[in-house]
Amino acid sequence: MVEDQPIELQINACLSKAHYFDYGLRNADDRYRFLIFKVRGRNSGRRLVTVQLMDRSEVLVDKGYLYECITHPYFGLRPEDTAIDYAVFEILSAVKPIEVTWKDLTREFLIDLRSAEVGEFYEGLI
Repeated sequence: MVEDQPIELQINACLSKAHYFDYGLRNADDRYRFLIFKVRGRNSGRRLVTVQLMDRSEVLVDKGYLYECITHPYFGLRPEDTAIDYAVFEILSAVKPIEVTWKDLTREFLIDLRSAEVGEFYEGLI
């Protein structure tokens, strides 16, 4: 029997002109800003679960443009473990994000960024 591995994801988003990456602070290019998703994962199952957002994750903006994720959050979660990582998109400053398509190793789901489920958008660093 294959056990269903429940993973709880909590996702908050913000818009910022700068973000701390593994190698240090980076400013967005001129006319751009970062759309940053803070992804908190918790394993409520009984076995190790891996969450990795793949290259194909993308955000759709109000002008119809699609932007790919420039970071790829990854965590391996043992039972009851919690971890935080970031997914970052660099988008034009003049556009509004509409929805994001998350794709990981086993799942694909869509989040409507116009809904309150994503959290508050604000200017500044997380």
